[in-house]
Amino acid sequence: MTRPLINRFLYSSVVVLCLLCLPCTVLASDLDFSSLFGDGNHIHPFITLETTWSDNIFKTKDDTKSDTVIYTSPGIWFALPGAETKAISVETASESPGGASLTRFNDMDMIRYQTYFLYNPEFETYLDNTDQNDVNHKAEGYFLYNFAGGLSIELLDQFIASHDDIALGLDNVNYNNNYLCGTLSYDVTEKLRLRMDYTQYDVNYESLANYKDRVDNTLSSYIFFKIQPKTSIFFQYYNTDINYDMDTDPLKSIDSTENGYLAGVRWNITNKTSGTFKAGYQTKDFDRASFADVSTLKFELNANYEISGHSSLSLTAKDELSETDTDDAYYIQADSLLAVYEQALTERFTGFMSANYLREDYGDIDRTDTTLDVSPSLSYVFNNRLTFNAAYTYEHVSSSGSDAVDDYTKNTILLSASASF
Repeated sequence: MTRPLINRFLYSSVVVLCLLCLPCTVLASDLDFSSLFGDGNHIHPFITLETTWSDNIFKTKDDTKSDTVIYTSPGIWFALPGAETKAISVETASESPGGASLTRFNDMDMIRYQTYFLYNPEFETYLDNTDQNDVNHKAEGYFLYNFAGGLSIELLDQFIASHDDIALGLDNVNYNNNYLCGTLSYDVTEKLRLRMDYTQYDVNYESLANYKDRVDNTLSSYIFFKIQPKTSIFFQYYNTDINYDMDTDPLKSIDSTENGYLAGVRWNITNKTSGTFKAGYQTKDFDRASFADVSTLKFELNANYEISGHSSLSLTAKDELSETDTDDAYYIQADSLLAVYEQALTERFTGFMSANYLREDYGDIDRTDTTLDVSPSLSYVFNNRLTFNAAYTYEHVSSSGSDAVDDYTKNTILLSASASF
């Protein structure tokens, strides 16, 4: 990084952080938010200001371009009854069949009902490549009702308007994706629970990538057995019908039907360890007769371990089939592992180290991509409403095979401040 670029990045970072921390420090200490927002836990406005510098924003092997990007992300969420934490946490991805990146479980058995709504825009501003400026949107709505007889219903909808990573010579490839999920659960006894989910995931890209447009309809059924007060085993079957909008010609269709048969365990045995693990068998049957159907093992792990009162480790691992992100392959076999180590340094400072590994084998073409990124970061909690973060991320992507794409390396520095009320 040359000195002028360093100066520009540092200057923009200082401006962004000062704009947020000064008024928010005053507000957080001097104002009584219960007088502004009822009892103080129904309505929660928040804002994050972030500045990043990257030495390779277009992810190219040669002729790399650097830039500083400022992200301004205000938002608000509402809960009834009031709550201090969000009712749900859902991660969706265009490449995930059915939409959800991880299995979602409901742990709110003790309350009668819960409603939740969130809206969060994000303004993306590039200092040099201004043609890449964009505005992203996220909206979520959730409703839960637990009936007296052991029956519960959940409704969830998540809308995201965003874009894929920018590529050399292209504007942002924008999409509008919507994830809709309805869940019906019934406690047959104290130890036996039945659950059924229906989800619809609508993927809509702009013309540069409209070959990705599709609608996924998924029906999942679960049986849960509680073998200990905080440990359950479960069995899951799901069927996902994947229909691409561009498949008007049967000879070019990549429509498919997925079926999965899995067994798993959820545990929260002690205060030190909790998590979910499931594994089983997955099939993908293509409508197009010339495509060979796929059968493979599938697993998902999401575990947390408290090493001591000041440190913890979390692991997320998956092996599954994903939808294609290129127009010359018809599916991806994806294996991933994410490890995050957390260490409390002082009462206010916390350090993190994350490492992420991803391997993607592309369907009927000779291409395998491997991604490795490592990110140390530091968090400073000014008070319970204002937090500062600094991070560095090293990312390396290598591609092999006769259809391989260019390798690249990317370094990113991030500074951010977040305030919530």
